[in-house]
Amino acid sequence: MPKHSVHQKPLRLADIAEAQAMVVSRTQLARAGYDNNAARRRVTTGEWQQVGNAFVLHSGIPTGDQLQWAAVLTAPGLVAVTARTAAKRYGLRGFAPSAVDVLVTHGDGMPQRIDGVHWHESRRFKDRDVAIGFGLPMVSRGRAIVDAAAWTPKPRVACALMAAAVQQGIVPTSALRHELAVAGAVRHGRILRSIIADIEGGADSLSEIDFFKLARKAGLPPPIRQSIRVD
Repeated sequence: MPKHSVHQKPLRLADIAEAQAMVVSRTQLARAGYDNNAARRRVTTGEWQQVGNAFVLHSGIPTGDQLQWAAVLTAPGLVAVTARTAAKRYGLRGFAPSAVDVLVTHGDGMPQRIDGVHWHESRRFKDRDVAIGFGLPMVSRGRAIVDAAAWTPKPRVACALMAAAVQQGIVPTSALRHELAVAGAVRHGRILRSIIADIEGGADSLSEIDFFKLARKAGLPPPIRQSIRVD
């Protein structure tokens, strides 16, 4: 294990790492007194590992949180996790991400490739889209769900994801309606906008939405939907 020099501040580095799931950037290493040579020696000896342009301060397999931190610390400019990755962090169940989805601003340059990370460029990604108070940069709940739905290949699954997000209390329909309005032309946009009224009416699942549509098509009265009863 490489020795610490008098310029290195391991306690300061430990404080930074603790807040970021044991992942730090080159800039943060430099602030703690670790130059590029010091980082390289620790990677060579197996004490640390480099993921993208960040460093995981152990030699084991990085966790999902560590991969997310490595991604946001690698990207230049504005960056945040989004889609199913952010939705899971907000508590959405049943729609686990297959990779880490990370949003960057179009024109800042695509970050270097990291296994397990999908970079997404956006022309409408602004500072206001990043939620405050979560440590790891994440987009807002509404944007996370709309991105997740728009990037889902099958429209029925996309609709189910949106319905589940509302049913599980992750996001209100008003936020989804707003995000779809500002998103403009997105995949499944028409059908996603059309089901918001059904979700607002109490539909908790795709099967309920399908039944409501069949009833309307057949000229039948709308079914009595779920409601909260207090007694």
